[in-house]
Formats: sequence, structure tokens, C-alpha cells
Amino acid sequence: MDIAKKLKGKGFIVTLNDLTSEKHLDSFWYDGVVLRFKDMREGKMGQEYAVEAVGDIEIFSRKTWNIVFDNGGSRNEGFGRLKITEDKHLKKICEENGLVWEHNNWFDVRKVKPGDLEFYDMGHVIHEIPALLDLIKEGYI
Repeated sequence: MDIAKKLKGKGFIVTLNDLTSEKHLDSFWYDGVVLRFKDMREGKMGQEYAVEAVGDIEIFSRKTWNIVFDNGGSRNEGFGRLKITEDKHLKKICEENGLVWEHNNWFDVRKVKPGDLEFYDMGHVIHEIPALLDLIKEGYI
């Protein structure tokens, strides 16, 4: 999924794209603003939006209760034998594998205040970038 192409096809222009790869579309991998785009559809006057990863991630080992991963990356024993390198691996972070996921990250979708770096919170929370297209389809953006 090339988000820039998908958004352009819906009448938007991407002004910032810090998504690292198509294998990393979940908010788990990010912190801060990862995507900005302008709405060039008729009557929208170039309103700009930002997608920002926010929240705190803490994943604990059930065996040692050490933090094995947080927003800063791997800690202590890390994920051990588990390979967690892309979105499809995230489902391995579970109690059956000896891991407890205490907190989570998410994407806030916000309006950018014209001429400023402030954002207006729109109340839209998504966990994966493809859900942004659903917000557009459903008319929230």
C-alpha cells in the first residue's frame, strides 16, 4: 500500500511521509508526526492534516517482569527467541509467549492550524495507517 498514491487518488497531496516501509504501518513502530497531507478537494481550501503517533508502549516479560520493549526499543532480554520485525509479527506479543503488553501506541489524526505548528484534535484515533483511508471514505476528513 503506497499511502501517498492512495491519498493522491482521493484528492490529497502528501507533504510529509516518514513511514518507513509497507511492513510498518502499525503505530507500534512510530513516535511523533509521521504523515502530513493537504485536502485539495473542492471546497476544502487545502486544509492540512497530520497523523501523529502518540502513547506509551511497555511490554513486560511474564517470567522476570522486566520491561523487554518500550518506546525507546528493546530492553533487558528483549523479545528473546521471537522475531518481531514487522506488523505481521506483532500478534506474537501475547501472554502465551510470556509477554504482557501493558500500554499501547496509536495514531491521532489532527487538523493543522493554518500558519502554525499547532494541531486541532479531531477525536480520530487509528492504530494502522490503512484506517486513515476509511476515515476519508466515511466522510470524517
